[in-house]
Amino acid sequence: MAILVFLFSLFGSADILSASDEHEGWLDRGEVALRQALVDLTNDMTILCLAAHPDDEDGATLTYYRRKHGVRTAILYSTRGEGGQNEIGPELYEELGVIRAHEIQKAASIYGAEVYDLNKRDFGYSKSAEEAFRFWGHEDSLRRMVSVIREVRPDVIITNHDTEHGHGHHQATGIIALEAFKAAADSSKFSEQRKDGLFPWQVKRLFLRCREEEADVTINVGEYDPSRGYSYAQIASEGFKMHKSQGMGGNVRRGPGYRYYKLIRSSAPVPEKLNSLLDGLINKIERPEFVERALGSAFIPNDQIAEDVVGYLREARERGLKMESPGFSMEEEELEIAAAKALNLYLTVKADDDIITPGQEFSVNVSLTNCGHQIIENVGLYLIPALPDWTAESEYSDVARLGYNETVTGSFKVMAAGDTPLTLPQAEHLYESSFMKPLLKGVALYGAFDTALSIKSSGTVNISADLELHILPETSILPASTEDQTVRYVVNVINRMSSQTKGRVEFLPPADWNVSGMKQDFDLTENQQAFAAFDMTIPSGAVPGDFPLKARAFYDTSEVRSDSIETEGIVKIVDVKVADDLYVGYVKSYDNTLERTLKQLNVRSRALDGDDLRFGDLSVYDTIILDIRAYLAREDLRQSNQRLLDYVSDGGNLVVMYNKTYEWNGRQYAPYKLVLSRNRVTVEEAPITILAPDHPLFTFPNRIGEKDWDGWIQERGLYFPSEYAPEYKELLSCNDPDEEPLRGGYLVAQYGQGTYVYTSYVWYRQLQILNSGALRNFANMISLPKSP
Repeated sequence: MAILVFLFSLFGSADILSASDEHEGWLDRGEVALRQALVDLTNDMTILCLAAHPDDEDGATLTYYRRKHGVRTAILYSTRGEGGQNEIGPELYEELGVIRAHEIQKAASIYGAEVYDLNKRDFGYSKSAEEAFRFWGHEDSLRRMVSVIREVRPDVIITNHDTEHGHGHHQATGIIALEAFKAAADSSKFSEQRKDGLFPWQVKRLFLRCREEEADVTINVGEYDPSRGYSYAQIASEGFKMHKSQGMGGNVRRGPGYRYYKLIRSSAPVPEKLNSLLDGLINKIERPEFVERALGSAFIPNDQIAEDVVGYLREARERGLKMESPGFSMEEEELEIAAAKALNLYLTVKADDDIITPGQEFSVNVSLTNCGHQIIENVGLYLIPALPDWTAESEYSDVARLGYNETVTGSFKVMAAGDTPLTLPQAEHLYESSFMKPLLKGVALYGAFDTALSIKSSGTVNISADLELHILPETSILPASTEDQTVRYVVNVINRMSSQTKGRVEFLPPADWNVSGMKQDFDLTENQQAFAAFDMTIPSGAVPGDFPLKARAFYDTSEVRSDSIETEGIVKIVDVKVADDLYVGYVKSYDNTLERTLKQLNVRSRALDGDDLRFGDLSVYDTIILDIRAYLAREDLRQSNQRLLDYVSDGGNLVVMYNKTYEWNGRQYAPYKLVLSRNRVTVEEAPITILAPDHPLFTFPNRIGEKDWDGWIQERGLYFPSEYAPEYKELLSCNDPDEEPLRGGYLVAQYGQGTYVYTSYVWYRQLQILNSGALRNFANMISLPKSP
């Protein structure tokens, strides 16, 4: 029996995203953090922003109220944007949702906002709220929004979304915002939420972002924050840039900048003129004297501020822990946060292994560092697991004194319960309530100025199965053939346990298909991975269809425990032909679908780099394909576009996948006039009419029929041309229900001796899932120069 060759590697799942340090410079530290903590003591209002997708939030308004006025701010997202496009890589759907969830956290940390979500699926662009609610459930969406409102207890809600305009997800969010404003305060609505500690809450105001002429409130987000050296709009812009998968960015200049809001719901008296979202909701706040003094002074030593904060807290505790001023209350926790920042204390929670398995014991260090000059006394460190049935045992004794720049660390042995739910791969757990929730909570109790205080921090680990098992590729195609075909598959095994693991891998093909070396052994230590190669023979005459593949691993651990794990894949036998002796060049953007598809079709191909485009011999390629939105992603393409037009004129075949309007319009990339619109066909099953059935794109080498448009996902096409020169021949017509046909989504033109093809259909989404009809159409596109 063959032994697998394994790689020694601290192999991290591609599904785990480590936090980038790129935005760390925008997070509050030192004196700025202390000042913010003091500002937070001056306001007890909360503003909640409702957003359908990541990037729909008003980060500038949130930053302004959080950073300037100390208002607690939060964002509630309806979806994580997994149905959108990805401008930084090939990940789509749930994998894209994971990326955007991390981007949300980075953006919100710069705004200073908390993040909540409705956990609703982003199924792609929608033209109506009715369609959104068919996927989301109207009543369930309302229930979830009411739950968050009762948890956050906002005084004011703001949103960019009305009930009638734009994306259907936007409309649906606007509709349930109006309903939730009333329902959250209704004790008869969703009364079961009481068992979770959520009680009716009346929001005071609901604002909709609007144009200047409609505004009840104007907010100058261009005001300058002297402690940070930027305006609030500039700070928010840096947060907005964290939405990298959506290509968000751009710089904001210093100077005035405004947000406009109109009041659409109110449950409290409203002043005749609103100068703020919060006008009339609170009386003039009487700041504690030490806060007034600290915020109004150019410099007061941190130790003095710390002593003032702690002294105020000590006196307040004697009065009952919650401090009441006219129209204002401060919680004990806010004062403890301010004290810790004034004392320059930092608490970290770090597991020795960021990926564990159910039932595993692992170590967690809770460390308190004193970066200030005040002696910290009687330090006690504690670790609180967030999941039931986890245990944590301490190997630590309290420390009497902690001086300047000293650190004390408590080590805890944590035992994860054997039935702990998995969190990896993250994409498989995107819609679960536990997604991205910290699983470890560290607490330090300490003394300063003869007062008992605390500081809290959180840490996380991800939960994986004992072994990860992957068939590579998970999904693949083979053209139907009259001869036997042998294909190599690889099974990847990763040991996630802290113990040594021995076992064997089996590869199970469909019945009557043969595999060489069906069983192979492995012997892996922690985080080692192995690769096993299996040669599978598909018999001649296999009919087109989807055939399941299965891999199974049986293993024993050093703890004398036996178990098994399975994974599945699919091989698709497709009736697809490609012209002989094709050589295809392709210009990649941020997707890898073209590369994978050409490889699986066994087409000789090459990715064209900048030198190829500028001075390479393009005439060697039968077809050149420009990937989706390549003109946005590739400056070298924009610079070399004329060479591509010359390539067409000299007899080449150029296939251009879709671009967005603002990336295309106003530039002459095509040989003839071609203007893009925002029109799209969002219904995946929308009927397709072939307008030129005898064109080689529908006859060679595959004859395209009705069934070749079945099984599409998400949408038909987007950014359809609205104006185009008569030189283009219309090939397809398609439209959403009750809308006019769009005939410009697939165009071909003769230019010189060659052909220019432009298509707005989302072939890449269909090719990614190896849709047979899309593969047959794609094969015709690249084979066009070889047509009879």
